[in-house]
Amino acid sequence: MHPQSRRLEIGIEAQCNTGSGNTSILNTTPVHRPVYPFAGSDPSTHRARASPIGPLFVSHPISHILRFSLRTRSRTATNIMASNPSKTAATKPPASPVKTAYLVLYNFASAVAWSVVLGRVLAVCALRGPQFTYAAAGEWTKWTQTAAALEILHSLLGVVRAPVFTTLTQVSSRFLLVWAIVDSFPFLATSPFYSSMLVAWSVTEVIRYSFFALSLSGWQPAALTWLRYNTFFVLYPVGITSECALIYLATVPAALRNPVEPYILYAVLAIYVPGSYMLYTYMMSQRRKVLRAQKAQTGKAQ
Repeated sequence: MHPQSRRLEIGIEAQCNTGSGNTSILNTTPVHRPVYPFAGSDPSTHRARASPIGPLFVSHPISHILRFSLRTRSRTATNIMASNPSKTAATKPPASPVKTAYLVLYNFASAVAWSVVLGRVLAVCALRGPQFTYAAAGEWTKWTQTAAALEILHSLLGVVRAPVFTTLTQVSSRFLLVWAIVDSFPFLATSPFYSSMLVAWSVTEVIRYSFFALSLSGWQPAALTWLRYNTFFVLYPVGITSECALIYLATVPAALRNPVEPYILYAVLAIYVPGSYMLYTYMMSQRRKVLRAQKAQTGKAQ
């Protein structure tokens, strides 16, 4: 046995001679017994054997010491994390009251503005026909949509967590419709596609802005949540189809003004394909997140 893996114990073997009546006759012959640092002959058991004559210091191989040290540190770190769960979980800083108040006011005002658009479009279509939609709601729609440019700033400055590119794409496409298409060629607003586009826009925005305003105020009705993450299945295709139809109709008068403009509009129509897919998939991902959160809350309640 290697001298560093064991320690020699020198014991005194005592024998009591009970037959002779002497009760303390000792045999002082020293006996050398090897004491192994591990029980039995297999060192892999990792069980130290105590010395019969007192505490015994055993010199472990360096690999055993390193393994013991790593296990100890791992247990210590685990115990600290278990005793302080608040330090391990990512804590979200509370929102500023000023920012929350501003967003509630902005979303509430936007919901009211788009409600006016929706009411005017439905009223004029029912009473006089879609050809009078622009006269009743055209200017109001143009400036209501222009105010939505603030959403790009909100995303850029981190006021909201909406993706910058998605927000920029949606707002820019609507700017194109209200300023470059309908404002430049007002007669296109007599088309039913203009009325269907405004209905799709206004219903979507009334639901969206109302949802955000109430959520920031601490109230989230289940019916409004359902409308927010389900109506886009119908409203988005209606709105996108109406927008593309108006852009296509604008190519004829645009060619009379500038022969290059129709090609620009055709390029815009080509961009609509990936842009619409991106917007649609974004809403699908948001819907999945909300449904997972609702399912988790329902499970906790049960």
